[in-house]
Amino acid sequence: MLIYEVNLTVEDEIYDDYFAWLVPHVKEILQFRGFTKAEISEDKTVENESGQRKLIVHYTVSSDEDLHDYFVNHAAKMRAGAVEKFGNKFSATRRMYQSLIIL
Repeated sequence: MLIYEVNLTVEDEIYDDYFAWLVPHVKEILQFRGFTKAEISEDKTVENESGQRKLIVHYTVSSDEDLHDYFVNHAAKMRAGAVEKFGNKFSATRRMYQSLIIL
């Protein structure tokens, strides 16, 4: 099992609209092969003095092959939708993890 993590930094001025857009966006990604669940969290370790808020989305993905399929066939379109709607008022970084033990 893989964890695909997306770290988002969102300008305060668009946060409410961005979050309202993000939830159905994540639900759409969950329709792709191998994506089994997702969790959206807010990073509370960061003080909100910069006019930005930080969100983290963790997707659980069944296999390397499923994640690769997403990157090759869907990721560019899914990412472009956010840029078209919100421009440079947010940023995203991504990481992948391999689960070793679930207790």
